[in-house]
Order: sequence, then structure tokens, then C-alpha cells
Amino acid sequence: MQSMASTTDIAVWGRSVPEWLLRALVASGRVVGDIGGGAAPLPTAFPRARVHEDIRTFATRTRGAPLLCTDLLTASDALMLSDGRTVIFSVEPLPAAACVGLRPPRVCLLPGLAHDSMMAQAGDAASDGAQCRHALIEAVAPASYGSILARLADASRAMVMWMGLPDGVTCALSGPRPARVSDNAPDAASRALEGFRGTVSCLMRFADSRGAAIVASAGAAVWERRAHLQLTDGSIIADDSMMVRFDTKGANLESASVPPEDCGTPESIAAECLASDAQIECEQPGSLTPRTAALVEAICLSAITGEWEEPARIEDILARSSRFADD
Repeated sequence: MQSMASTTDIAVWGRSVPEWLLRALVASGRVVGDIGGGAAPLPTAFPRARVHEDIRTFATRTRGAPLLCTDLLTASDALMLSDGRTVIFSVEPLPAAACVGLRPPRVCLLPGLAHDSMMAQAGDAASDGAQCRHALIEAVAPASYGSILARLADASRAMVMWMGLPDGVTCALSGPRPARVSDNAPDAASRALEGFRGTVSCLMRFADSRGAAIVASAGAAVWERRAHLQLTDGSIIADDSMMVRFDTKGANLESASVPPEDCGTPESIAAECLASDAQIECEQPGSLTPRTAALVEAICLSAITGEWEEPARIEDILARSSRFADD
């Protein structure tokens, strides 16, 4: 992969940086100015970077710089690290309670389903005047690309963009249901699920009889994204390499594809995102919004309880619990 044009410095926080992300960071042209939390093997790759052990010192000295985070953070650490920044790139979604306090465009999840060209084109076609009645989104990847929360956030961003916030969600797991962590924090459900390595299957219902589903896995053998959207005027099927739109009779209205060698990979998509943070818009599914955070938390709560959960109720709880919530 060729290096892109050099941009501004970026700060990196985390215990380690996966090899695919290190290659993407180098290819993006970013210059790592500060490293915190360990972030191996960055000190070797960027020997001129300043190294910080304390998160407060790191947050203060890098305030205003773009941030790349590779860890699952607590809400307090996420708010500390986000203060004064214009953009945060993260392999893991920020805690739900912290997302309520952030103002998009602030958070870009990497590698990101929504940043792939074919998936983005499917989203553009789906929003072109027709209502999305039903949707199925699959987001699976090996564990090196993030936890199950990353895959759920990846798919939930697109779901909220294309379908809105569902009235209810229910989940089935490929393994035993986890026990909820023993506290009453609003993001306790997602923290209980973060170590799950199997498959989560979610059904979603809407008050106007629409329906949707998400299948996510952090234990798959390959990276794969796929969407099937049923519209009022036809349907759309998209994956990493193609997008096809049909009318109500099944006739092909629009199609696009890329050669296999040019398909977006997690590495190339992340490099492109890192190199062009000014292009991230709050309307894109690439911005992790409070509604997306509420949907992920409701999915995780249903994974624990086995019951239908209401994302709108979770969104309200998150808003009331956040010291940064709007009046």
C-alpha cells in the first residue's frame, strides 16, 4: 500500500495497535506526535513520538489533535480524551454514556462498514426518495478487528441511518448469555458483552410495521460486510465488491462493482479515513451518535435478558445520566 500525502499530527492511545491498523496509519501519511497507554509497537514505528504513561497528561498535552484510540474506554476516560478534539478515530465504540456528551462529527469507528464505497453507495441509493421498509445488515470479522461491540456499532450506525431507531430489539446468541456487571451504570450491558466472541443475531421492530435484522460476529474467519434493503420502490443488495438496485418487479435499475483486487479492505478503508478527517460529516453513518449508542446498548441488554428492549428508553436514560446532556 502506498503512503498518502502527509497530514497533521495524530495522537494514539491504547495498550496495543493491531498490525493492520499500524500499516493503515503509516499509509495514511499521519505523523504520530504522541503515544499513550503503551500502544505497542508504535514507539518503534514512530521513534520521534513523545510517550506518556498518565492519561491526564496525555489528554492535556494532545488537546486539539486528532486522536486514534485502540482500547475499550471507560466513560470518564472517553470524556477526558475527547475534550477539545475535532475528531476521534477508534477501533472500539466509545461508551454509550460518553457518546451522549459528544457532538458529531466527533467519532469515526475504524475500519467502518459505512466507509466502504459499495456500502456507502447502497446507503445513498436507499435515501434517494424511497422509504426503507426492511433491512438486513451483516458485519463479521476476526477478533483482531475489534470486539463484538465494534461490529454491533458498525452495523447499528447504518441501521439508524437507513431505518431510524427501532421501537424494540431482541437478540439471540451463539453461546451462553452473559451476566450483567454488578453496577447500575447506563452502559453496564455493553461492558458485560465486550468479551463475547460468538455471533449476535438481532431482530428489530418498528411502530409502522417495518422490520430489520443485524447479524454480527467478532469471531469470524474473514472480514465481511453485506446489506439487503427492501424499499418502497424496489430493493438493494450490497457487499464489499458490488451494489445492485432492483425495481419492484426485479428488474435491474442500477449496478456498480469493483474488481476483487480493488475492493476495500479494513486496512485501506482505515487509511483513507485517517487521511481525510475533514470529510467526516455528522450525517454519515461514520459518526457514532447517541442514537447509535442507545441501539447498541439496547441490543446488549437484550442479549443478557432475552427480552425485547426499547432503544428509546435507553436513549433517555443515557441522556439523563450524562452530565453533558442537553437540557
